[in-house]
Amino acid sequence: MTPLPCPWCGQPPSLRESWWTFGYECIPCGVRRGDESTPEDALRVWNTRTPPPTKSAQELYVQRYREVYGTQPDITEQTHDDATWDRMRLHLDKVEDDRESELARVYREFTSLYQEATGHPWQGVGYGTHQNVSSWQDLINNVRPKAEQRRAYKAFITRAKEINGAAPPWPWDSKSTLEWIAETNLLVQP
Repeated sequence: MTPLPCPWCGQPPSLRESWWTFGYECIPCGVRRGDESTPEDALRVWNTRTPPPTKSAQELYVQRYREVYGTQPDITEQTHDDATWDRMRLHLDKVEDDRESELARVYREFTSLYQEATGHPWQGVGYGTHQNVSSWQDLINNVRPKAEQRRAYKAFITRAKEINGAAPPWPWDSKSTLEWIAETNLLVQP
């Protein structure tokens, strides 16, 4: 199966891979769809098109606006043709895709920092109850100091092994990040 042309400009899309997710993107106009685990799933998402409207283009736009923003748009003074309403609705899909991409990015950042801070991988399932970027950012801010502390400890251990051939048996959480950096800087070649 081949990808359908971009719904905005009609150009062929490109498969993009980001860490462990796949999606399709139209380079000329920037439309992106999918943060899927396989290229096949990304193709299915890209090729999924809104069925022909049974409602007016304006009604579909209003419905999609409510889904994305959770509020009613103010369109009292707006009069557009159907093609313009459709383009506006497709733009809302792009807004939501961008939001999903940002959510995936902060989720990956959190899982990486979590593993660095704890020494084992994140055991959570997907996004869980954290469905917005700010809640993941709060978790990142909570785990980042421990990750930095552990990183400084590893630098100290590596340097101690280089200089002394062995590392002192201090636990990683016995000193703060700045104390580990200071300890590392105190190590000198014999």
